[in-house]
Amino acid sequence: MLGKAMRMCMMGRQLEPTDEDGMADLREALTFDDVLLVPAASNVLPNTADTTTRLTREITP
Repeated sequence: MLGKAMRMCMMGRQLEPTDEDGMADLREALTFDDVLLVPAASNVLPNTADTTTRLTREITP
């Protein structure tokens, strides 16, 4: 469930369709200081979290 802040951030935005690789064509980016993370309870366990990064279709560090 999205929190109120997340819903406000998404207002008026359209999600771009993803390609066959599941990569979306992003029109904007946020840096670490553009985002405020609010501590809350979570069902995600550290050993099940996927932190994979994909810079482009060809570059996966």
